Amino acid sequence: FRWFLSSSSKLTIAESAMLANLAFRVDPDFDWQLASWATDSQSGTAEQERLLTILCQVQLRPEVVRSLAGLMDSENARVRSRVAFLLTGVDPDGPWLDRALRDGDARTRANAIEAVARSKRTDAVGLLEAAAQDPHHRVRGNALWGLYRRGQVSSLGPTEKLLRSEDPIERRAGLWLVETTGDPRWSCQVAGMIARNEGEGRRRCLKALAAMRQ
Repeated sequence: FRWFLSSSSKLTIAESAMLANLAFRVDPDFDWQLASWATDSQSGTAEQERLLTILCQVQLRPEVVRSLAGLMDSENARVRSRVAFLLTGVDPDGPWLDRALRDGDARTRANAIEAVARSKRTDAVGLLEAAAQDPHHRVRGNALWGLYRRGQVSSLGPTEKLLRSEDPIERRAGLWLVETTGDPRWSCQVAGMIARNEGEGRRRCLKALAAMRQ
């Protein structure tokens, strides 16, 4: 069964996740089994990444997620980012966080910043403001979302800057922020972006506008 779930030639990730959810109905402790396979030192890199991707798409008990924290020491950035994604939801104040905030992988840092946004740390605002200067748009976006979530007006100017950027990736990050917050103060700016964008960019603008009207 482990081989079947781990084989990309047999099942897609979505199919593997669906099969894993069915297995939970038969064995309520199957999440522990999946976690043990993912942390098995005999697992190859590709298998470990795939198992963690499946774990990101199924319902896990908090104690099972915490058992994966040791994988934050992995040399594989994809492994660290997936574990950070899982830990963000159940242990945003955990000991894994400080190291993840300094990680060289942007995806891992972005997940760590989301955890900061959800945490009760007294230094959370300072960490978020520092991350809002990160060179990677995903980290900056999560940091600005966290600041907005905490009512910090320091998130507004940088969000507008993302929306005005000539870089389509940065504009996408800005539109994600607008869509996530649903704040109507950016409605005129986003409406003006529709004519300047095509295809996926225009679709994102319309989606952001729809979120502001809900």
